[in-house]
Amino acid sequence: MSFQPADTLKAQFHILNSVDSTNNYAIGRINDGLACPGEAWFTEEQTAGRGQFGKSWTSEYGANVLMSVVIEPNQALFEDQFHCNMDISLLVRDFIQKMTSSPVLIKWPNDIYINDRKAGGILIESKFQGKIWKWAVIGVGINVNQQHFEPDLHAVSLCTLTDEVMEPKSMAMDLHKEILEFFQNGNKLDTEGTLSRYNRFLFRKGDEVRLIIDDMSQLCKIREVDQNGYLNIECGGKLRKLKNGEVIWKL
Repeated sequence: MSFQPADTLKAQFHILNSVDSTNNYAIGRINDGLACPGEAWFTEEQTAGRGQFGKSWTSEYGANVLMSVVIEPNQALFEDQFHCNMDISLLVRDFIQKMTSSPVLIKWPNDIYINDRKAGGILIESKFQGKIWKWAVIGVGINVNQQHFEPDLHAVSLCTLTDEVMEPKSMAMDLHKEILEFFQNGNKLDTEGTLSRYNRFLFRKGDEVRLIIDDMSQLCKIREVDQNGYLNIECGGKLRKLKNGEVIWKL
């Protein structure tokens, strides 16, 4: 995996005024053969921001971190895509935790929650060439200065929590640098250790929460996430493993 030296990071960090989605833009660059490993695109506004499973991501102009970074995955670094998801989720969680005294948690598989409200989200999209994992596009959204959200989003911003106005562009540049340093330094956290830390910060772990599974509302206990990326829950005394997309949380 090849990256540019640290003093060229600024050249790899591109600022867009407005775009439909930074992930869409990054994927387009990859498809056109114009993307370089470690390159990032930050935008002041997304007109069609996306979350998991096509869910929309709304953001006020200039208020938040909206960024995508492209990397070339390496089997020596990641055993699988969920390992990548865990590492990036933990990296973003740690980054946000430095800015607030409130506990920052990971809502499976890769949303960032503070005080039972969504403070950020991650969308990793992969490009394969046959069976070779050629590219990963890491999309990160962090609610920074936005004050008003649609009620059904259950969202919160760092400014609301800290009463401090922050600079999203500078934050995105710092996060971009941390992401590149993670890969550049060859961080190879063992899967078991990464999984243990991911579960340490798992949102609502050990709690009973209401989930909609198979179109039925059920009260379930969140147990853990296993090495295959499944959410392990207990409902009515029975254990069950859930894949991403099989459950809706009722918070």
